[in-house]
Amino acid sequence: GDPAISILGSRATPELVARVRDQLGLDLPLWQQYLNYLGNALRGDFGVSFFYQTDVSSLAVARIPLTLLLIGYSSLLALVFAVPFATLAAIRRGGVVDQAIRLVFTMSLGLPSFWLAIILSLVLGVRLRIFPISGAGTGGLDTIWHLTLPALTIALSIAPILVRALRRHLDAAQLGLAELELVVVLVQHRGDVAAQLDHAPGRGDEPIDQRPVLGVGEGARARR
Repeated sequence: GDPAISILGSRATPELVARVRDQLGLDLPLWQQYLNYLGNALRGDFGVSFFYQTDVSSLAVARIPLTLLLIGYSSLLALVFAVPFATLAAIRRGGVVDQAIRLVFTMSLGLPSFWLAIILSLVLGVRLRIFPISGAGTGGLDTIWHLTLPALTIALSIAPILVRALRRHLDAAQLGLAELELVVVLVQHRGDVAAQLDHAPGRGDEPIDQRPVLGVGEGARARR
């Protein structure tokens, strides 16, 4: 609808609506309104909130600390969920547990975050009344308690991405350890063969040909 009528409400008359539209620049062409908004935004002026009747810039700046706290809290919860499941999936690689974890988190990746927020608010906030569904608390632990429900929603939304990334890195680390163990075994095996050939009868000072052992190592690397 018309913003001027929304601001005036029941007091809206044609004269007052025209005055408000003139004050807000709503009577200008749309492209000119957009350019005026961009110019004001570059100067840090984002207009006045209709609801709070104060500058939008001051409202946004006042909420930056709470927003940063919410980001940190939700990131911590996401790691609490992701690290154990990613580690368990990497340990049980290819097994039933690994497949179940991948299936659950892949399905949860497709859940809309706004739908998840509504469900968590209805279940944990309204029905069970475990967490508050509004407000920022009075500070300290009370603020953390009030931020738990939105932080939990954000954490469950990004946890599937973290699980996939952590599991991929853990798989790479396991593969690197396996390759290192293979190299150690090949080096030890080459030393044993060299020692046996060195003490073989009739060898004398003839140099030892270790190409077969090296060929085994190269073939093992190629098969991996």
